[in-house]
Amino acid sequence: MGSDETQRVGEIKKSARKSELLVLKQIIPGGWLVAGLDANGLPLAGATQGFSTLVFPSALAVRGSDLYIADSGARKLYRFDTATQAMSVVPGEDVLPWTRVQVAPDQSLYVLDPARAAIRRYPPGGQPPRILGDSMAIGSLDGFVIDENVGGIIASDNLNRRLLVFNPLGGAGWSIGQGDELPSLGAMASDGRAVYAIDKGCACIVVMDEAGRVSGRIGQGELVQPRELAADRHGHIFVSDGGNRSLKVFLRGKLLANYGAQTLHFTEISALAVDEDTLYLADGPGSQVLSFRIQVPFE
Repeated sequence: MGSDETQRVGEIKKSARKSELLVLKQIIPGGWLVAGLDANGLPLAGATQGFSTLVFPSALAVRGSDLYIADSGARKLYRFDTATQAMSVVPGEDVLPWTRVQVAPDQSLYVLDPARAAIRRYPPGGQPPRILGDSMAIGSLDGFVIDENVGGIIASDNLNRRLLVFNPLGGAGWSIGQGDELPSLGAMASDGRAVYAIDKGCACIVVMDEAGRVSGRIGQGELVQPRELAADRHGHIFVSDGGNRSLKVFLRGKLLANYGAQTLHFTEISALAVDEDTLYLADGPGSQVLSFRIQVPFE
């Protein structure tokens, strides 16, 4: 991290300390690009190609030290190693603004390609990707989340007003929560207990059970234009609000914190992701990713 980034980290830590919920860990403007990795995911000798900056990070996924950054400005999908700061390109992915990514507990990478209504699974170890759900006559895929409760990938098909569940290992999928009662859904997240999704109609967050039924709503009247969503294991729900360029945090259905863009020094939130006690925030117009330590418990 350069001197400018170090100074900015200090400024943001000073601002965030007031709430004691989010404390800045790192500013990621890019990484040391490597052409090859060994079996342990470490850069091969002589493979470093220099520092590569992010252009417009538009989607994130994280599990452990593996942070995947979909950069629609560069039209590349990067794997950023938070331990070594090395960054490598996932081959074969032409990233667009609507590309979405998730990482499973077994470190498999899933890439949602709405243009082809397909989800590609990259198993760990560099094996070729497998397409999920290509036999389900899918009309569209708008968002998806890995849900360990149902043991599969839940994706929203707003064109046909249904949720689809895919087996991560392949095979036939199935539909849940379909019909007129299912709202038009945006970004999705899971905390291991429930699935959350942005309801475009009510400008709120819906809570869904394993059958795809809406069991509650969060943020009605407090959100203007909810766009991106993430949830942690402690029950915090993080949502970006494009209506006033803010990050709002809910706990037990109540608004816990409201951060303006100036407070956390981002331009606009283009993606959110959580792993353990770390929140990652992609700032597309700012060409950076910010990581924050989530201070828990917070009462």
